[in-house]
Amino acid sequence: MSIIAAIGLTSLTATANAGIISADIEVVMDLEFCCGVGPSVSTVNGAIVGPGAELTVADRTINPSDWGGHIAVDIDNDGAGFTLFNDDGSNVFQSAIVTISNITSDMGDIVNVVMTSNSLFTDYDEEDEEELDPFVLDLSFTANSIVLSVLLETPSENAAWGITENGLALFDITFAGASQEISEPAMLGLLGLGLVGLGLARRRVK
Repeated sequence: MSIIAAIGLTSLTATANAGIISADIEVVMDLEFCCGVGPSVSTVNGAIVGPGAELTVADRTINPSDWGGHIAVDIDNDGAGFTLFNDDGSNVFQSAIVTISNITSDMGDIVNVVMTSNSLFTDYDEEDEEELDPFVLDLSFTANSIVLSVLLETPSENAAWGITENGLALFDITFAGASQEISEPAMLGLLGLGLVGLGLARRRVK
């Protein structure tokens, strides 16, 4: 028993589980109060998290008004966050809804989602040097889904907010089963205990 316990201690390592493994992703963008004949819609079902963006402008399935500007979704390789960026030129909109749903994860349910920075959504048009209109970011989540809504603070026909050409919006996700990282000093202490236990076990055998 002592030898097994010692080996168990010496082989203990600080491992990190993956967050999001796969998900359905949808981005809907519109100018519903002023113009156009319907929203731009991009969809990917069962996206597997890996290098590169999981949803891009190439996944746009509907764009009846032929608008430029598009929000791409890149889930971090470790699945513990995601980034939104523009991959189709700057433009103005009146609403955008980003939905990440049917999330699978080996870290349990989502317990929190926070936006850590934003340089993507703006109320100022740098190219034309003019003020745009205030907007509201509404971020919500369930155990296996995340929804970000970007809406006008005061909807009207002539109001709009913008997406910048090179901006980013960054988000962190916390899962119920997030593993606790073991610090280096603690790991060294556990390793030392394992070696001591192994030595004592050998002495008893002799």
